[in-house]
Amino acid sequence: MSFDIYQKIFDEDGEVLEDKIGEYQVQLLDLFAESPEGLKLLETGQQFEWSNVMLDFAFNYEGVTVTLLEPEELETILLEHFPRKVSTQADQAPAIIKELQAFFRFLGREYKLENAQLCLEFLENKTTLPRFKKEMSNPANFGMAKSMVMEGMDQGYDMTTDEGINQWMSVYKAANILGNLPGLPGLDGPKAASSLTTNVNKNRQKEKARRKIAKASRRKNRH
Repeated sequence: MSFDIYQKIFDEDGEVLEDKIGEYQVQLLDLFAESPEGLKLLETGQQFEWSNVMLDFAFNYEGVTVTLLEPEELETILLEHFPRKVSTQADQAPAIIKELQAFFRFLGREYKLENAQLCLEFLENKTTLPRFKKEMSNPANFGMAKSMVMEGMDQGYDMTTDEGINQWMSVYKAANILGNLPGLPGLDGPKAASSLTTNVNKNRQKEKARRKIAKASRRKNRH
């Protein structure tokens, strides 16, 4: 069965249809992986990772599918959501941009999406990568969860595994109790994990409200 890139994945209130979004995302990324653009990227030794993250932000924070994603929204994803939420070093910026360029080339060729070409032009702009790398390297942009993860990475812990995360949290709590861990103020000892969860939930609620406002504005402008 062919993939319908225009299929409905939001309800009337602009909320993601959970029973649709996962399959949509998997099918689209599988097609990208099998495309000339995807295969060419794989030949360079780069694995697919960032297109999925970008789609998550587009769906869940910007409230749009790839058929409606505009350069302004992609700019928000790269310069706000990635720096605040994606726990990776800034030196990954070229690889992220490279993969997203391939992804939007695929969308433009395969589905003839005009907005995909505009997004590609934004990604290929010579100012985009330096701006993106700068924002990714600025700790002031990091959300609470990312700050915790990046600090753990800087301390040498493997934050991609549960074991590494648990080890870092134990050290972090102990250091906070002793008062000798710099950075990340406001999280002390046993309250660290619960405070982190509370802040993450608050941020999600704020993003949800902002997304509804933005989506309503886009609907008004497009009619």
